[in-house]
Amino acid sequence: MDHLSAQTHQEKQYDWVLGTGPGGTGSMIFDLGSGTDGANFSVPTAALTSFTFNFSNGDTIGLGGLNSIIVATNQWTAANGYLNTVAQLSDNLLPLPNYSFQFAPYSISSPNPNGSTAVDQGATGTLQNFGVWRQNPNPVALVPAPAGAWLVAPGLLLLGLFGFERRRRVVQTSA
Repeated sequence: MDHLSAQTHQEKQYDWVLGTGPGGTGSMIFDLGSGTDGANFSVPTAALTSFTFNFSNGDTIGLGGLNSIIVATNQWTAANGYLNTVAQLSDNLLPLPNYSFQFAPYSISSPNPNGSTAVDQGATGTLQNFGVWRQNPNPVALVPAPAGAWLVAPGLLLLGLFGFERRRRVVQTSA
């Protein structure tokens, strides 16, 4: 990947906004490539690079824990900063808990804050949350370490050893 491509490549994060239910937090990250507006897009199903959801009872599911991702049009779409896709993500394997996420279109003209569903079917019952996925304008980004960062720790160690040896010599000569 050349330098220019690295600058125009973008990922966009969408966060769960609870409408009703016992609560939970979630985020999805999409790789939009270059030249795509993060609030309005249509990208292939594989553009979903990260998914996490934490239910209010402590149960958590990530992208690797899902065994089914079905997107109705094979495209993730967003409009006006809201996911606008008919889709289903699930982990319906035993043992419990099982998770499922239903995505429904979201429209600014007729908003439904309970349009999408997050379900945790556990051994002690079912948690159901309703909400929407909204673009996070300020996601927390991990800044990659510079290429030479791994040299910092050994360098500091060597400086410390030289400083210790110098201090030891000063103490010996003054005694």
